[in-house]
Amino acid sequence: MKTGRKIMKFQKQFKKIALLTGIYAIFAAIISFSIIAFIDNSTTTGTDEISNTSNTSVSNNKMVQNSINSNSQSQDTKYIIENKLTNIPYGAINISFSYDGKYCAYLYRNEIYIKDISSDTLINKISDNATVAAFRLISDRDIIIYFTLKGTSLNVKSYDIANNMETLQKTINIPAGATIKHIDYSALTNLIFFNIESGDSSKLANTLYYLNIMKRVKTINLKNAINNMVLLNNTFTLYYEDSNNNLFCYPQPIVDFNKQKVQLLGCDSGDNVFIESLDNKNTIYIVKNEKIDKTINLNDHAYIEIYTNKIGVYVVYSNYIINLAGDINKKMLLDKNLKFIGIGGPKIYFRDSISNIISRDNPI
Repeated sequence: MKTGRKIMKFQKQFKKIALLTGIYAIFAAIISFSIIAFIDNSTTTGTDEISNTSNTSVSNNKMVQNSINSNSQSQDTKYIIENKLTNIPYGAINISFSYDGKYCAYLYRNEIYIKDISSDTLINKISDNATVAAFRLISDRDIIIYFTLKGTSLNVKSYDIANNMETLQKTINIPAGATIKHIDYSALTNLIFFNIESGDSSKLANTLYYLNIMKRVKTINLKNAINNMVLLNNTFTLYYEDSNNNLFCYPQPIVDFNKQKVQLLGCDSGDNVFIESLDNKNTIYIVKNEKIDKTINLNDHAYIEIYTNKIGVYVVYSNYIINLAGDINKKMLLDKNLKFIGIGGPKIYFRDSISNIISRDNPI
């Protein structure tokens, strides 16, 4: 009997335990399901937000890319901002770029600054206790020719950028108050020509000096002042335009222009000389060996400036540039918000509205 009662009591306790266990299991399941549902819902909501953000970003990226593509199709917006040059003051004079596109040089407050273009860093600064009167970057090598003036003593110096080497070429005595008006050179013949102007406005005297590789100096006294001069790249030949707009190939006037007033523009790498007629400003003559070889007719003579680097002769208009030494029908369109500065290597350089100098490929 006692055994039977024990069994019945055990069965009742087992049922009670089983019932409680079932209830606890149900509650646990409900709680677990709720937590899982909450987490799932939170995850879904988060994914939707990320998806929306991603879609917005993709949409914005597409808009930006479309804008870039649209700009890239316009010639006047293909500028390479990553190669910009900064901190070149507006007061800088003769901003120049080397033939290989490596260096930029300019004169500011009596010092010549030299910057590395690729890194936008100042690599040297040429200072002198005399006045730095002028300088030129040679068109086919990384060498600067510069002139310092103290009283009547003019020093002709050169500076090799890559080797950081300065050389005094010659010291010349010039008249008091004289100025350097023009400089030109031939890297092949190693000649430097410079025109010294002295006197006052009522009586100006122009003297041509030329310095050779042996550091010997010779002078040429001229009857009239010089408006412009061009020393050819490959031969000892000097063209110049006098103050009466007559054209000479030293020492004689050019026969083909005896009765014409002209403006000497420059020469290209092939020693073609470019002359503008002042009687008909749409006409450009190309002179070779002292003779008119070709004629170019400009559609528009209202240009802003002529830029020459002994490689090409560029006519700069308000909204485009052409190269007289190339295909004149091929125009490089300009951005009206940029100011043309110069050419070096494969790039053309402009100053933007916040004083940076930026570049673009030279297609002409």
